[in-house]
Amino acid sequence: MEFPSSEEIHSFVIGFTETACPWRARVRIDPSRHEYLQPEYHYYSGGRCVGFAVLAGLSFLAVKGLM
Repeated sequence: MEFPSSEEIHSFVIGFTETACPWRARVRIDPSRHEYLQPEYHYYSGGRCVGFAVLAGLSFLAVKGLM
């Protein structure tokens, strides 16, 4: 198995932080405007999914009083 490239990791991290950070972003990252996200869009989308799952899990724990 090959380790992901820096472009793949960067795309994943951008997607993750765009979703997982609870505050409003100062600059909206539009993948169609950034050519470096286009070939790695599936990593960007995966990062958004994981970020949403983390945010939903933390919200659930906060509501249940487990944090």
